[in-house]
Amino acid sequence: MNTCCGTHVRNLSQIQMIKFTAKETRKSTMTRVTFLAGSRLSRAVSEWSVRERQLNDSLHTQPSQHVTTTVRMAADIKAFSQQQRSLMKELAGFIARDLFASVGGSSENSAEQQQQPLRFIEYHREDADLGFLQTVASAILELETPPSTTPTTTTTTTTTITTATPTPSGKAKGKANKSNASAAPSTAADVSRLVLFLTCGSGSSEANLQFLIVGPRAFVQQHSAAVAATVGQKGGGRPGTYQGKFPAAAAGAAMALRQQVASLLNSFIH
Repeated sequence: MNTCCGTHVRNLSQIQMIKFTAKETRKSTMTRVTFLAGSRLSRAVSEWSVRERQLNDSLHTQPSQHVTTTVRMAADIKAFSQQQRSLMKELAGFIARDLFASVGGSSENSAEQQQQPLRFIEYHREDADLGFLQTVASAILELETPPSTTPTTTTTTTTTITTATPTPSGKAKGKANKSNASAAPSTAADVSRLVLFLTCGSGSSEANLQFLIVGPRAFVQQHSAAVAATVGQKGGGRPGTYQGKFPAAAAGAAMALRQQVASLLNSFIH
């Protein structure tokens, strides 16, 4: 080990002080040692001191409690995130029931329900995310009695609901998105008599307006190209679903474009 780091010195006092910072066993016969010396150590100590004071102010605790406090906070965040995901899933179920009931939906298994015409539901949530919309769509399709055949009638019932409620944010939000995205409805939509047009976001450059269309596979496949042309950019999705983003624009312009797509889908059903 050469603690002068390859620079030959006349006296070891020129190295000033040495601080060993880590030790790693690479092989049974070799250990890698990390250290700081001289001016590098002086700079590191200054940085450590500044960081320690910042942590004191942020954590409201002394340096000796930094690790335990951080571990406890991380555990609390994990627990809160799990609770929030559970609550958001429960909320999605309530919203799904309201939307389903608004078009005369019933969970009863009846011959009349299986012969119902296509019905159109649109829903917007400004500060939601695509994963939340997918959860809502899945919950709606679960409420609907899957028909054994697909009727061809073209009459429709329409409902529109707009709301805003906080959704998961940060890392927790990302996890929620990932788990919900895997549950995107497609198979249930193949036999559904509902066409869902769900959107989220404000439409600003910071929060693009996103959309999710769920319906019978043939309907979505037939009309997705027209939706893409209206939106101005392509989307994608599994059979029975079509999702994408509206181009960034002023909030009013984005919502106006959203309304154009809603009217377009409605016209296809009529």
